[in-house]
Amino acid sequence: MPAHLSQKLKSESGILRKKFASLQKEMEEQKEGVRKQQAEVTKLNAVIRDMEKDIIQLKKEIQERDETIQDKVRCCFFSLYAVGWTGNAGPENGGPENGGPKIARPSTCAENALLMSVISGRNAVKNKTVHT
Repeated sequence: MPAHLSQKLKSESGILRKKFASLQKEMEEQKEGVRKQQAEVTKLNAVIRDMEKDIIQLKKEIQERDETIQDKVRCCFFSLYAVGWTGNAGPENGGPENGGPKIARPSTCAENALLMSVISGRNAVKNKTVHT
């Protein structure tokens, strides 16, 4: 084998070794980047799960508040219904000025329920829970 061919192969071999080492280093850096991204994905998935739990809890809280508001509206309605209020109790419609009913506003649902049962002669809140 001629000397110049041997020298050429040695230089190409050196170049290829450098390229190989460079590519191996780049590959390790890419693997490290993938590991970091996987760790970040795991962390973000945990945050998502926590937020989904928070959303469920907040929806339950909203539902409970809606039920409380509905109970209070029912209590107000019972109170107004119990004293004969029809929604328009002005003087022209038999309001207090013309001897019509006066609107009483009991302070609790229990008082409303008691008022309803006394006026109607039966249990006003049959099968309902009365909140005080």
